[in-house]
Amino acid sequence: MKNKIILGNCADVLADLQDESVDAFITSPPYDNLRDYQGYSFPFEDIARQMYRKLKQGGVIVWIVGDAVLKGSESGSSFRQAIFFQELGLRIHDTMIYEKNGSAFPARRTGNRYSQVFEYMFVFSKGKPKTANLICDKPNKWSGYTAFGKSTNRNKDGELVQSKNRKPTPDFSPRHNVWKYNTGKSYTTKDDFAFKHPAMFPESLVEDHIMTWTKEGDFVVDPFVGAGTTTKMAAINGRDWLGIDMSEEYVAIAEKRMKVADKMIEQGYKKTYEPKQKVDVNRKQITAMSKKELIELILKMNK
Repeated sequence: MKNKIILGNCADVLADLQDESVDAFITSPPYDNLRDYQGYSFPFEDIARQMYRKLKQGGVIVWIVGDAVLKGSESGSSFRQAIFFQELGLRIHDTMIYEKNGSAFPARRTGNRYSQVFEYMFVFSKGKPKTANLICDKPNKWSGYTAFGKSTNRNKDGELVQSKNRKPTPDFSPRHNVWKYNTGKSYTTKDDFAFKHPAMFPESLVEDHIMTWTKEGDFVVDPFVGAGTTTKMAAINGRDWLGIDMSEEYVAIAEKRMKVADKMIEQGYKKTYEPKQKVDVNRKQITAMSKKELIELILKMNK
């Protein structure tokens, strides 16, 4: 049961999968009735148990979720779900943050709550993750230099011993666990028809998780496939995939996106990470720039 979009209840469909056959679940479930998900219910605990059974040893679940504000308080559902996964036997390997470039409901000056611009990305693992390809695109200010002063470590007797063969700081290091993405048309996806789904996450976010936690040939499942972002990004990066949803409308969108994926594969799509190059420019230089030069600088910084 691979490389398909299936219409159905994900708890029932997952039950038909072989136990410990999934390398990664990457999904964003409907939560706290923030959106009317076609009137369907969400039996979280039943679905979580099935996900646990089907996950391979060393596999991961990337659970992207937020909390509604109910009667003046955040619901806390995301934390309760994380604890439930932990009680099933999974590790909370990392609590990552998906930061958006803006808020759908910006804070008012007369309000009492700051703008909400993030969601949690819980990374649960069944034991130690068997795959972890950390994305190294964070530029280091002191690249090429060794640490200042003397580097020391304590030996078995507790004595300070000067370290030898110190390597210089690399140009780039693994990024932090707060990932920021632009959202909206042309950013979340270039598939305009997919915006009929009200709550897509960015393709680049899903792709970054796929590239981090899986390798080619791995099996990636999204039990709430929605508009098919996870399955599309899995397919174009050489992973097997499965998407499940109870909405006929969303299944149709996901199937259409898989046709886009097929074309991208035919065209030889290959994901590469090109770290942002550091741009050395001071305030005086910026002030003296023409409008054209400023635009070129901005494009270079966001390349």
